[in-house]
Amino acid sequence: AMDVLQNLTGALGELGERTRDIFTLSRLEGVSHRSIAESYGISISAVEKHVVKAVAHLISQNQRL
Repeated sequence: AMDVLQNLTGALGELGERTRDIFTLSRLEGVSHRSIAESYGISISAVEKHVVKAVAHLISQNQRL
């Protein structure tokens, strides 16, 4: 279990800061895409793109293990 957590943490660290922060807010803290968009001054679709980018990266990193 710790290996999985360490791998996820490492994969998150490989993301750009904004993508990582938006993913964390959305998926780990449960903040709505609308709220994130307002906080960052971006569109909801831009928030969704950051989340998809992060999820795709995490999946690709998990498959390499």
